[in-house]
Amino acid sequence: MSLQLIKSGLIAALLAAAVSTAAARETTAPDILLISGDDLGAYLGCYGDPFVRTPHMDKIAADGVRFDNAWVAQASCSPSRSAIMTGLYPHQNGQIGLAHRGFSMSGDFPSIPSLLNEAGYFTGLVGKHHIKPESSFPYKFRWDVNGVKNRDPDLIGEQVARFLTEAGNEPFFLHTGLHDPHRPLLEQVEGYPADPLTSGEVELLPFMKGLEDVPGLLDDVAGYYNCIMRMDDCVGSTIDALKKAGRFDNTMIIVIGDHGAPFGRAKVTSYNPGLRIPFIVKWPKVAKAGSASTALVSTVDILPTMLDAAGVKYDGTLAGTSLRPVVENPDANVREFMFGEFTAHLPADYHPNRTVRSKKFQLIHYLQGAVPNPTPGIEGLDERNAIKNTDLGTSRARAAVERYMNPPEYELFDLEKDPENFVNLAGQPEYAEIEKTLKAELMKWRKETKDPLLEPGAVERLGSEIKSTLDLTYTGALDHKEEEQKSKKRRKRN
Repeated sequence: MSLQLIKSGLIAALLAAAVSTAAARETTAPDILLISGDDLGAYLGCYGDPFVRTPHMDKIAADGVRFDNAWVAQASCSPSRSAIMTGLYPHQNGQIGLAHRGFSMSGDFPSIPSLLNEAGYFTGLVGKHHIKPESSFPYKFRWDVNGVKNRDPDLIGEQVARFLTEAGNEPFFLHTGLHDPHRPLLEQVEGYPADPLTSGEVELLPFMKGLEDVPGLLDDVAGYYNCIMRMDDCVGSTIDALKKAGRFDNTMIIVIGDHGAPFGRAKVTSYNPGLRIPFIVKWPKVAKAGSASTALVSTVDILPTMLDAAGVKYDGTLAGTSLRPVVENPDANVREFMFGEFTAHLPADYHPNRTVRSKKFQLIHYLQGAVPNPTPGIEGLDERNAIKNTDLGTSRARAAVERYMNPPEYELFDLEKDPENFVNLAGQPEYAEIEKTLKAELMKWRKETKDPLLEPGAVERLGSEIKSTLDLTYTGALDHKEEEQKSKKRRKRN
């Protein structure tokens, strides 16, 4: 973005270091397809969800590796996508908030399309991009469309087929960036999904348990599931286009969400339900079909993994690592600790925090200390409003939502016992050593990645700069709610 703090000597140094040394592409390297769902948490059939129907994504998992402990870099759209595309955390590349609300990367960084262009790939985007500056992403084919058109499986299939025609016999990289299951939570688009779920057929997502009496929440969950199923139809049309073009068998396929579900205590938080996503890799001649891994993997690993698959050597700055070792052997590990962050979403959402997890525990540090969560948007609005009524929610669920609204400086969770982050263990004597270890690892990571907010006074200065520089007006919640109410009325009529 354009803020002086982020445009520091650190960023200039990173840019200078990130010089591609692309080698000649290996002739056996695969074509590469990245499929992303917008706000897609780990709620697929292959992840054990009992309500959703996702046969196409389940089939990709059956042909490859399903990662059960996968995180995004930040549970917000543009920052997360920037990390995927550059292999750098948002605090490194500067995309710390939404691209259409004034935030941008701090300059031109090497990215998946720019690096694979150099390696001889025909690169393309079908669907959502949402990162700035555009000059960092020189796709050779681009159908950059969001909204309802990007929810139509037939149209998605047509655009993928167009891309493959233009690619001809060249090796390709394609990002199919799907808008579902983002709000508005539309029941059907162009007849998809063919058999939508109703609120009577589903239950609340696991991190919502105890909020069954919150008005409208179960309807929203049914709508969310329908969006996921329509996304799966888009995945199916994409795969059909590959097969018709004779390009399926040698295509590496990665399926991810850009962060967790669009509800309170998930999206725009650093809680596990916000950072955890489905992450599926089908890698011809490398992946062991039908396997699952508990390795800690991050979306910052996607760029180095693709470069590895393409046979491209690169000596620039990267935060992640190739996942080849755990794709080949799902029992292997690539790291002991994994990290995430949040700085902003909309400008008014400035609430900087950093988080670290091991396989068992997660620590979150709120960099402003114990201050109220300012998030004014739709994520969690129903829960926050309803929790004011003491008759709603169990004590555990109510306490979790209240803590989400007014978090302490530190939170600590046992992810084996409490993957939904209900019970804060920070400050309890029996967890003192674990808390100390995770605090040390978090600080070590922040120093290694040169987090600009480590500079004395930087947290306050950045907050002031955002408030004085960027547009703070927010109207999206009203628009989203109106669309969802229309969808609910149609469902009742049918």
